Amino acid sequence: MEIINSSRSNAGDEFIDVTAFLTIARFTGIQRVVREVLEAASDFQLVAFDEEEGCYRQVAGLPKISERAETPRKSRLRGWARSSAYLVWSLLRVLSYPLAATRTFRKLKNVLIAFYSSTLSPVQIDGFVRGPVCSVGKDAIVWLLDIPKSEAHFDFLESQARNNRFQLGVYVYDLIPVDFPDLLPHVERRSEIESFKRYLGIALLATRIFCLSKFTLQSLNAYAATTGERMRASPEVLYPPIPLGDFVALARSNGESSSKPRTSKNVLCIAPMTKRKNLGTLLRAFQLGIRRGQPFNLRMVVPILGSGDFWTMGMGGILQIRFPRKIRIHGPVSELKLLELFEWCDTVAVPSIAEGYGLPIIEGIAARKHVVASRASSFVELANYLPVTLVNPFGADDWLSALNAPLKDAKRTPNFGLVTTTPMQFVAALRKK
Repeated sequence: MEIINSSRSNAGDEFIDVTAFLTIARFTGIQRVVREVLEAASDFQLVAFDEEEGCYRQVAGLPKISERAETPRKSRLRGWARSSAYLVWSLLRVLSYPLAATRTFRKLKNVLIAFYSSTLSPVQIDGFVRGPVCSVGKDAIVWLLDIPKSEAHFDFLESQARNNRFQLGVYVYDLIPVDFPDLLPHVERRSEIESFKRYLGIALLATRIFCLSKFTLQSLNAYAATTGERMRASPEVLYPPIPLGDFVALARSNGESSSKPRTSKNVLCIAPMTKRKNLGTLLRAFQLGIRRGQPFNLRMVVPILGSGDFWTMGMGGILQIRFPRKIRIHGPVSELKLLELFEWCDTVAVPSIAEGYGLPIIEGIAARKHVVASRASSFVELANYLPVTLVNPFGADDWLSALNAPLKDAKRTPNFGLVTTTPMQFVAALRKK
């Protein structure tokens, strides 16, 4: 078993709550970012909430997430079982709509997530060391880098923050559940909004607040104004540290591109099949390309098999059956497989309607790929500093035109320092003033 940051002998009174990152086996962008932070935060103590004891326990480090080592036959069987379980879960969610907002349903969901992580996920958590109970003093600060995943964790943090038992720092990614509620799955909308408002209530009690982007900062200030509550801290923007080394190396290994104009033939999209991610528009653009004799190859990576949009999932499945050589939909993939897909593609498509940042945009540009994104939310902010083609989120014609436009070779490396930080800069900002 490989443990990240397994030695923390110099830890002081600065803590990072990593509870949320131990609940499900997945390899998402935020997972990679947090791991990059923790590599540099060697003098911070990692803690995870113990629901049985109602307190924090020390954690040696985030466990390594790796692709399962299995034969192709076992991999296919696991994929079939995963798809079947996902369809059953989707049906169960619809049938249990009246119970979706109850604690019993949320507990059942957590149990199923744990089962998925241990048996069906294409990636696996190697395990983590359960450490001793950790006492957090009043002068200490605990950083919350993700939303709590259980009622008990919420209750614990609210109690600690209201009674000033320790200082709390919160890193807010976005406010999508309260700003764009219609984009949430209908079945779980009410419960997700309630949970997110509890999280924002904790953020308003925090002694320090950082936001993922200017867009998130504006949203948080607007939300606080509607509640009538005064934030204890003045929120600031702290762009994330993005691990771009592999993507930059990929760009260099590909060498100089041809100077002749070329069009996009291989398109990569990384996003869950939710309404917010808006993959339906990209699929309609794919259909238009087939009909008009302007086809492109499409690879879609769905890193989280969660609450997907039925129409998008059905459309994607039908197109993959009809055009198996043109379109392929992947589930969660390892970092190595992700790099292979970035090397394969000409263009990275990011059709999401609402985001707090835009990690695929940064990674695509670092790999010297053409990036096409929706003209929405934080993407407009990133486009002020980086070469991103913005299009109408809902216009399939606009997407097809952008994907078929001649690709321009990058003449110089963009200044990522305008919208990212280094791990050391990020950790320095987390330290107590």
